[in-house]
Amino acid sequence: MTKPTDIRILVGLDLSGMDRELIRYLGILQQWLPSSHITFLHSIKVAELPADMREPAKLRLIASRIESKIRQLISSIAIPDIPFDVQVAHEAYAELAFMEVVKKQQANLVLLGNKQTLEGSGGISQKLARMLPAAVMLLPESADRRPRTIVQAVDFSRYTAPVARWGRIIAEGEASPRMIPVYIHRMSYHSFPIFSEDETEAAFRQEAADKTRKWAAQYRDAPPLQVIPAREQSVASTLMRFARENQADFIILGVQGVTSLTNLFMGSVANEVLQRDNAPGLLLVKP
Repeated sequence: MTKPTDIRILVGLDLSGMDRELIRYLGILQQWLPSSHITFLHSIKVAELPADMREPAKLRLIASRIESKIRQLISSIAIPDIPFDVQVAHEAYAELAFMEVVKKQQANLVLLGNKQTLEGSGGISQKLARMLPAAVMLLPESADRRPRTIVQAVDFSRYTAPVARWGRIIAEGEASPRMIPVYIHRMSYHSFPIFSEDETEAAFRQEAADKTRKWAAQYRDAPPLQVIPAREQSVASTLMRFARENQADFIILGVQGVTSLTNLFMGSVANEVLQRDNAPGLLLVKP
């Protein structure tokens, strides 16, 4: 199993104000999820350059200047005293550049911005969260402290194991936050008039007891599972409400991976959470 000291981070930079926030947060991240190496990556949007600037020699010059700018920004911010490198790529698609560097650097955690007020659609971050063979941490620019509470979204699918595994990795750190595993129970039978309120509640209590026992049996060292009914809300809405009520700084949840640039629609709880404003930090993991 990955240990905190084995974590190699890839930080995606886009030359916006979000870069400073990501670099600054690395000092905080090192307190609760320490890493052994950091790679800073910017991918030049070649298609947006004038045609005469796309020649190999000029692309190399642009890359050199961008690297210098990134290094200057890093030097102006106190970052952890661990090895790091800066890379500037110019693939046709940014996704391909990130995929190549993740594999080459054996990065197992990718740190990206999840802009809440800064300009940017966040589309590339959502694509990378699906495509990359690594966990992806989406950080809002409002993140300014070590997390005190982290919610683990459990659904007893193939995503539960990596959610639990990253919870254990974080718990091994010296400044471990409070972990809250939660299962959102979607009562599809709630709207059927053939069930009384008492029958509905009894069914929920039985399901909650079963899920709690199953979690305790599979993950003996983990905190106890909380089971929350979604009732008439969506699973994502209920999860977000639970996170707010518990003042969670991060949510760990599973996200389906894809390998094609043409199949990027998320269509899941993770997708709905990503569309919400004022979302906490998200750690998206894959089986």
